Amino acid sequence: MYYTVADGIVMLTAMADRYVQKQSEEHPPLPTAAVFPSDHLDRI
Repeated sequence: MYYTVADGIVMLTAMADRYVQKQSEEHPPLPTAAVFPSDHLDRI
């Protein structure tokens, strides 16, 4: 989720679905893609 704050007002600016890929067990998953807009916008 991406927010913008202007004049003390917080607004949702964008929402994306982030896809990650696990490279190895000792490292955290790395992002491989972000898709705009999110498929979940209808849930908020």
